Amino acid sequence: MRKVPGWVDKAWRMAGVLALVGLVIIFGWRVAQTLRNPPSLEYQRKGEAFLADGRLPEAVLSFRQAVAQDPANTQARGLLADAYRAQGRLRMAARFDEPGGTQVDTGTGPATWVFSAVESAPTGAALDGQLLVAAYEDGTLLALRLADGGLAWQVKLPAQATSTPALDGERVYVGAQDGSLRALRYADGAPAWTFTSGGPIFAAVTVDGGRVYCPSSDGSLYALDAASGALLWSFGTRGALHSAVATDGARVVFGSYDGRLYALDTASGAPTWGEGFLSGGPVESQPAIVENRVIAGSGDGRAYALALNSGGLFWRVSTPDAIYAAPVVADCVAYIASSGKTLTAVDLVSGEKRWQVQLPGSLRNPPAMTESHLYLIVEADAGLYRVDRASGLVEKVIDTGDWTAAGPWLAGERLYVLGRDGAVLAYPLSR
Repeated sequence: MRKVPGWVDKAWRMAGVLALVGLVIIFGWRVAQTLRNPPSLEYQRKGEAFLADGRLPEAVLSFRQAVAQDPANTQARGLLADAYRAQGRLRMAARFDEPGGTQVDTGTGPATWVFSAVESAPTGAALDGQLLVAAYEDGTLLALRLADGGLAWQVKLPAQATSTPALDGERVYVGAQDGSLRALRYADGAPAWTFTSGGPIFAAVTVDGGRVYCPSSDGSLYALDAASGALLWSFGTRGALHSAVATDGARVVFGSYDGRLYALDTASGAPTWGEGFLSGGPVESQPAIVENRVIAGSGDGRAYALALNSGGLFWRVSTPDAIYAAPVVADCVAYIASSGKTLTAVDLVSGEKRWQVQLPGSLRNPPAMTESHLYLIVEADAGLYRVDRASGLVEKVIDTGDWTAAGPWLAGERLYVLGRDGAVLAYPLSR
């Protein structure tokens, strides 16, 4: 074997030493840069730049990242609080204000009670005459007494909650990111049973006649026994199911992301409308059944009135954008909330518009209704709005103190709202 000359060996060794020294210098420079400009400070500077450009949502996100990197960064916390305040999110601002700082009005107005112990984004809430049950993305599920807002029980699910809960007086049902539907005892939140579908469950289930109708993003509707969770039947569509079903006891009607509305026999799951009714967009709105009619919104921005027996079209009405909220029907009028920022009153028989009004933001939740008014919330807004059913006159009646997420719901003489910050708020019904 040929021997390597000594000068070559020394050159290789010197090159290795120089490379090692270079790496040490580069590493040291990067460490120094990190110490000089920690990630928290970088995010803070980005947020300040966004603010200077008038880009408030991006500034909020950057300041949140700065605080997440360094919770002790008091300057970033203050900037985040101010940015939230500029958005009208007063309760979120209060979370990041320094102790002993200026106290701010959180805008809850004449609230009867407020429960705000959960710091997670809510997925929805449901109530009956006794309890309000709210679900959160971190898996928290809590039940509050309607009378005083006191905590009846609270549990932590083993998976991220993704659906609005549903109640039937015996059990609470909530869907999760892992495709599971969990039933818990109404009295104490203890587990009752679990059913697993093939995709995340985003829609609330509907309970009727001892059956639980569970729409899944895997494209199938599952009918389960309410007591045991046993599968009774399933029906597959060509698209994900993102909204709850409606039922009159004999039929179950629902929409799919494939753009169709389907009607099935509740006992067997057999279709009663053949291939269904094809709309012009994904159907992510829960239908409403009124006598012999089905009223449903679609992603094409239209509301459709169909014959319950056949799926035949009575009429259709256009709105400015996709419809996600379930229609509300009373006294031969259907009220259609659109993500195009409009609320429309439609004659149930003729399909003629009685009035259409503009609101400050997208409508994704159905209104709560009294004899004379509709109460509703809009996206990225802290207000609770009231609309006169006869004239369509709109007025803002309450500033809830933070962006609203779901509701309102009416029970007795109170309205209940779920905030984006996770707070649950009860208000006396304004007249």
